[in-house]
Amino acid sequence: MRYKLSNIGDLLITNKHHEGQLPARGSSPWEEVTQFANTTLWRTRTDEKWHGFPLQTYQDGAWQIWALGEFYETQPNLPLALATSADLNGHFLIFAYEKAADRWHILTDRFGTVHAYYANDGSRKALGTFSP
Repeated sequence: MRYKLSNIGDLLITNKHHEGQLPARGSSPWEEVTQFANTTLWRTRTDEKWHGFPLQTYQDGAWQIWALGEFYETQPNLPLALATSADLNGHFLIFAYEKAADRWHILTDRFGTVHAYYANDGSRKALGTFSP
């Protein structure tokens, strides 16, 4: 089990390799983080225009998780919270990749204070924290 804390601009999941420039919120370009079966995870860094989100990452044999925002009270056990639909308190958006099922899970706080955007033009799909 491994948690890592940092800051991030935005996250984006696409279902195909993207060719060309993706629009971004700040001046930082999109960078590929990792690829899974048919998806790619991209990120932008924080900059002088966009200070982004606090980011906690977690990885084990079953999950790879990116949690943006803040959790109130104590740090939750993210895999357990995802598996049991435990009540998570805070201001957050979780992108979780379940390795065995080759499936993404997206979870936001009960008020949706950190937004997720979905786009679909037929053959391409994208889900992320920014939508121009």
